[in-house]
Amino acid sequence: MIRRLALLLVPLALFACSSPAPVRTPEQDVDGLGLVVTWTTDEPTLGTVRFGTASGEYDRVAYPPAKDRQDRTFTVEHSVTLLSPRMGETVYLQLVDVTPDGRTARSGELAFVVTDPAAGPFLKWTMIDVGFGDSHLLEMPNTGRRILIDAGERRDAYNVDTFLQEEGVTGLDVMIGTHVHIDHMGGMMGETFDDNDGILEAYPTGRFVDSSGKAAGRSVYDEILALLDDRGIPRDVVDPGDSDANKVGLAWDPQVSVEVLSGGMGGTLGGSNEGDRINNDSIALRVTFGDVDIVMGGDAQVEAEQYMLGRTGVTLESEVLKIHHHGRDDASISPFLDTVNPRAGLIPIVTFESNSGTLPSGAVLTRMRDRFIDIYSGNLAVPLDVSLTGDNGHHVSVLTDGSDYEIRIRPSASRHYPPTAPGGPREDLP
Repeated sequence: MIRRLALLLVPLALFACSSPAPVRTPEQDVDGLGLVVTWTTDEPTLGTVRFGTASGEYDRVAYPPAKDRQDRTFTVEHSVTLLSPRMGETVYLQLVDVTPDGRTARSGELAFVVTDPAAGPFLKWTMIDVGFGDSHLLEMPNTGRRILIDAGERRDAYNVDTFLQEEGVTGLDVMIGTHVHIDHMGGMMGETFDDNDGILEAYPTGRFVDSSGKAAGRSVYDEILALLDDRGIPRDVVDPGDSDANKVGLAWDPQVSVEVLSGGMGGTLGGSNEGDRINNDSIALRVTFGDVDIVMGGDAQVEAEQYMLGRTGVTLESEVLKIHHHGRDDASISPFLDTVNPRAGLIPIVTFESNSGTLPSGAVLTRMRDRFIDIYSGNLAVPLDVSLTGDNGHHVSVLTDGSDYEIRIRPSASRHYPPTAPGGPREDLP
């Protein structure tokens, strides 16, 4: 039976709006049952809930169910489940509605005490803040296995290690190197070449997943291969079409399916230079838990995206997309975004750290906004009105029970290297 939200601390206010015509949400239609928030709008909107555990401080966004792409449906009846709050917490929330013509409306603040928390189990994906570079941790819902995909630059071993310690990680079940560029594999080996300097050196690792083809070599990749051999770490080589059904290194959880969309194809797909070809080697995965899908693919550029689009029998649609190549304009082409059709896009970049703040590309951001794709990066969370400057950044996590999902940001302790600082990003980074 639907009941009124407990502890309605602040009545539903008039919506703040980006245009003179507000979207009205009648106060009497805001109800809650446990952590399910329902409301009605007087015209079709995309509805989400942003919330936190302090008044006016929202660090999470909850999305409608993924089933039948309700998260992508403009409707007047809205129902959103909050997954992360715990028993006894007071949750402060704001309803957010976006109309098909781009108007945004937010309610006044509502609050209630959690009496019926979500049970899980949950799959969690965190985009680790490494500034310019990629590193991601996947945590499985049933087995608890942890998979690290890439580890930033050599100097980012510190940033990844700091995050893993905060998460209580003492070992990794699988490590994946998407391609050989230093801003993806460097942190696996670290800077000093000591035995425990890099993540692959310092954390016991069960398996290493690699692609079969390499458009070109890099010294850090040679170091990784030598370390795998020295420590007897199994290396699983994957190709497009491989999955958890035929590769041990992709079998992470009985309820999570993993499919290789692309990988090791740079030599065939090409590009205008060696760096492009290496980027198009990137392992791209589609990870599915229940109705929720995630697509993530290193630095795959336009050629790799076109390859994925051209494959028969492959489903690309997902709720969340890791935006390729740090938001550069040589990736995230319109047909790819249209086919994946994500509700949220995570961009592995802290904008002030590289290329004088010119990343992500304005063109890519425009493509995302035109498609109502919510934007999250290491220092930007558009739905939460967060835009950081200076040596700040945050980790971005996706949490899902296989039906609903939410995205959360939290401050990181990562070190950043603005272009004007000594040791700032090199101009030759791919």
